[in-house]
Amino acid sequence: MSQYSSSTTSSDIPPIEVLKIPNLLSNITNVLVELINKNGKGIYVKKNPFCSKFIPTISITDYLLRFKKYTNIENSTLIIGLIYLDTICSRENIILQENCIHRLLLICCVLAIKFNEDLIFDNEYYAKIGGISLKEINLLEYYAIKFLDFDLFFDEQIYNKYVHYLRNEFKS
Repeated sequence: MSQYSSSTTSSDIPPIEVLKIPNLLSNITNVLVELINKNGKGIYVKKNPFCSKFIPTISITDYLLRFKKYTNIENSTLIIGLIYLDTICSRENIILQENCIHRLLLICCVLAIKFNEDLIFDNEYYAKIGGISLKEINLLEYYAIKFLDFDLFFDEQIYNKYVHYLRNEFKS
């Protein structure tokens, strides 16, 4: 799903489009859970820097709800985080599985906040919310930025493609 281009910033994207997505959090978690189920629960094909030794006991839904509660992340920023996650996975051939999704989602959302929002916290705060150490979040941020080629910009068409998918894929 990912095509990556460096030509526009998120400020060029009409925020009204994001408001048209009912249940954005559950739509995002549904996509992620579907991918994890497709990739095989408990099967770890390839290790990557985002892998945990243990599968977290908190569900992806609860993890994202917790993150939203304590950061007040904007909907547009969540979508940017999903773009980063998809880009990293496709570039690095990372298979989303139970042991890496939490950390990958956390760091992609943190990067998206730092890129797209005015109110940001320090990494110690994000680490506490994410249930990892400051050292771990700093290392994950390094890998994520490196895998994104130190470029957090993306094309508006990519953003709109994600908005369209999240809005239309889960209509009742």
